[in-house]
Amino acid sequence: MNCPAKSFVVVALVLAGAVRAQVPDPRPLHGGAEAALRLRLGGAAARDVTLFPMSALLTRLAVITEDDPVDPTDKDSTRGLRETILAAVGTFVEPAFENGEEAKWLGNEHLAVIGRPAQHEWVAGFLARAEAKADSFVLLEMELLRCSAALAQELAIGDVPRVLDAEAAATFSASLRSPGDAASPREGLDQLIAPRVLVRPLQSLQMSVGDPVSYVKDYELVKLENRVIADPVIEVLQTGFSFDGSLAYVGDESFALRCALRFAELERPIAERRIELGIEGAAPVTIQVPKLDEVTCEAQLRFSANETLVLPCPEFRGLRQFLVLRARRAPTGEDRR
Repeated sequence: MNCPAKSFVVVALVLAGAVRAQVPDPRPLHGGAEAALRLRLGGAAARDVTLFPMSALLTRLAVITEDDPVDPTDKDSTRGLRETILAAVGTFVEPAFENGEEAKWLGNEHLAVIGRPAQHEWVAGFLARAEAKADSFVLLEMELLRCSAALAQELAIGDVPRVLDAEAAATFSASLRSPGDAASPREGLDQLIAPRVLVRPLQSLQMSVGDPVSYVKDYELVKLENRVIADPVIEVLQTGFSFDGSLAYVGDESFALRCALRFAELERPIAERRIELGIEGAAPVTIQVPKLDEVTCEAQLRFSANETLVLPCPEFRGLRQFLVLRARRAPTGEDRR
């Protein structure tokens, strides 16, 4: 394998390890114009280091249209993608990283993996799959439901996410529906939203349902010629439900999901406080001091296209919310509007 000498220097300096020898590997670890560089670090617990070139993949994943190309060397245009890829590798690599093992970015165009051979092979497969499916779409079907704590217990919602196989999912789905009307939730169960979303692998998906609320946080004193005015500082709070996540392929028809759910409600009326401006003759002004009740939950799960996820959140204002989620590869020609 022909590797530029500067690559050895960069890896050795950044990882602060003694490079003993390059590990020969006749098979490419990652497809594309550039081959991955495999090194061996010395020490009590020897680990391999693979330097994966990422420019081509970042460009394919980040491009919006053919007329809007992305420069993979621009850290700002690919920051979100690089963070998503690094988090997915760190969370789902098999076998899991242990002490002294990790993935990290070297600059903006190379991903370095320090670990055992099986981990290098997993990352190579993950990146190859990401490149092969970069132009594909995944259909997410979600249903956000709310019920009393008692009904949640009856439905066995629990406190940890669950992955249900097809048979268990069918039984669970039937328990959520009204007898004689499979399209409607059962009594005591509120369906808040039920979106169907097309998302590209490794792209961030952000979704919110609720109301933005503006309030006067403070005032800034602005001097205009021979007078001073108090200019209000306006902030915005987001209430309701929000979802922030990303999906990646970890098999031909299996996925890895990382997501965070948030529920927030604003206490009304918003509390107010009068403050003095410290200007002679100026009247006091009023600022608002909002109190936001919120709860968040996170999940990192692997599942296949024929399985269903149930993501519960802690009790919030006396009620339980949970998200039911399914994913499958979008068929060719699926409406992507």
